[in-house]
Amino acid sequence: MELQEEHDHEIDASSDTQNPATDDAATSGRRAPGWVIHALIVVATVLGVVSGLNVWVERQLLDTDQWVEVADELIADDEVRGLLAAYLVDELYESVDVAEELSARLPEDLDGLGGLLAAALREPATGGVDRLLNTDLVRGSWADVNETAHATLVRILRDDTGPAISTADGIVTLDLGELVKQVGKEFGLSLDVLDKLPEDVGMVTIVESDELGAAQDAVRLIETLNVVLFVVVVALYAAAVYLAGQRRRVAIREVGLALVIGSVLMLVGLRLAVGAVEGAVGETPGAQGAARAATITGTALLRGMAMAALAFGALIVGYAALAGPSKIARRLREMLVPVLLARPVVAWSAAAVVLLAVLYLAPGEPLQSWVRGLFFIALFVAGLEALRRQLAREFPEALPVSAASADVVPTGSDAAG
Repeated sequence: MELQEEHDHEIDASSDTQNPATDDAATSGRRAPGWVIHALIVVATVLGVVSGLNVWVERQLLDTDQWVEVADELIADDEVRGLLAAYLVDELYESVDVAEELSARLPEDLDGLGGLLAAALREPATGGVDRLLNTDLVRGSWADVNETAHATLVRILRDDTGPAISTADGIVTLDLGELVKQVGKEFGLSLDVLDKLPEDVGMVTIVESDELGAAQDAVRLIETLNVVLFVVVVALYAAAVYLAGQRRRVAIREVGLALVIGSVLMLVGLRLAVGAVEGAVGETPGAQGAARAATITGTALLRGMAMAALAFGALIVGYAALAGPSKIARRLREMLVPVLLARPVVAWSAAAVVLLAVLYLAPGEPLQSWVRGLFFIALFVAGLEALRRQLAREFPEALPVSAASADVVPTGSDAAG
C-alpha cells in the first residue's frame, strides 16, 4: 500500500488531462494521512467478515426452508446416511430385546439361536436401513421431522413461541422415533412391540435450557446488526475513498485488495473449521466423513458469499488498474472509446446485459437482499459512468458533436482518482 508514492506519480501522469488547481480545490479538506485510510479499510474488512457471518446465520441457520434443503442434501450423502442408519439400528437394539423377539419366532428347538441371529443381523441390517433411508418415503419423513424441529427451534430462539409451544423444560429435540419404528418394521417386529418403544427413542437433543437464554440474545443481536453492519462497512469503505482525495484510485484498489484478502481468510477459516470438526468426532467409522460432509453442506452459503466477495474485490482491483496511469491501461481505455464514449446507448445496453449476467452467475446469490442488490447495481452504474467521464477527458475528439457542444460530460476530477 503506497498511497503517497502513487499520489505523486498519478498527478504527473494525468497533468495533460486535469487542471491541478481545480483538483487541489476540489480535494482540499478531503485528504487524510495514509494510516487513517488504511485503518478505515481494515476495520471495514473485519466488520465485513462479521457481517457475512451474520447473513449466514440468518439465512442458513435460522431459515427453515434452507435448513430442510440442507437436511435433504445431508441424507443424500452416503457417509451421513450410513452414520444415521447405524444410529437408528443402535436405538432399536437398545430399546427392544431383538434376540428375544427373534427367538419367539424360531422353532422351539432353535430358539436358543436368537442371540446369535440378532448379532449376525446387526451389520446387514444397517446396510438395509441405509438403503431404506434413500427411498422417497423415508426421505420425506426425514424432511418433515427436520422442518418441525427447526421451525420450533427458530420460534423459541426468536421468543415467538405462543401457547402452542412450551419451553418450560427448556429442551428442543429432533424426533427420529418414527424412523426407528420404520427400521423395526424392516426387522419384522410386530406392531405390539413397536408400540411399546420408549417415548424418548430416537430423540436427539438440539438445545437445552442452560443454552436458550444466550442463544436468544445472540439471535436478537444478529437480526439487529444484519443490515446495520452492511451499511457501516459500505460507509467506512466510502469514507476511505473520499478522504483519499487525488489518491482515490489507489484507495479504490486497496478496497478491492482488502475484499480479496478478507475473502481468502474466510475460505481458509472454513477449511480449518472442516478439519477441526473432523478431528473432534474421533475415530468412529464413517464419523469423520459424515462430519466433513455436514460441515461443508452447512457452510455452503457462507462459502458462496466469500467467493462472491473475492470476485467482487478482483473486479474492483481490475477497475482501478484500468483507470490507472500506465501505458497498458491507457491503451485499453482507448480501445473502449468506440463503445463507451461514441455510442452511449450501445454502451449502457451492453452494460445492462453484463450486469444481469454477473448477478445471475455470481455465487452467494447477491440479490437475496434488496439492499445489497441495489448497492451492487448502483456501484456498477457509478463505476461505468466514472470510466466514461475519464474517457471523455482523455479523448474529447471521440465525443458525439451534440454531447461535446453541450458539455454533458463534466471535466471535473475523475471519480476513480
